[in-house]
Amino acid sequence: MSLGVSKHSDLIEFTISDTGVSIEIEKLKEVINPFTRLDSARSADYSNVGLGLSITKALANNYGGNLLLSRNKPHGLKCTFTIAIH
Repeated sequence: MSLGVSKHSDLIEFTISDTGVSIEIEKLKEVINPFTRLDSARSADYSNVGLGLSITKALANNYGGNLLLSRNKPHGLKCTFTIAIH
């Protein structure tokens, strides 16, 4: 896992990357929807209800930023979270 923070002229960008199991490209947008859980192994675990990414995206949007999920090559996930600098 790697963490990164960079400052641009109008925003701060936080990046989290891992090399674990990747999410299928067509499911990257879906997984941000509230109550979406892709891991069937956790289907009996009700402590994870699928709200984390949707809450994170809403927070980023409220601060003038965004949440973007992409594949980390060769495998894994990259999460980029931005917020605007006022």
